[in-house]
Amino acid sequence: MNAIMDLTRVDVLFVEDLVYLMLITARNARFRRKIEMVVQRS
Repeated sequence: MNAIMDLTRVDVLFVEDLVYLMLITARNARFRRKIEMVVQRS
């Protein structure tokens, strides 16, 4: 029972990390695209 709870806890942490990384990557990609547009304009 305890092992199952530990596994679930690890899974939750892993998913949270994954979502966090995905959000950061998406934000960085959007930011990078904005910079490219500004550079092309000038």
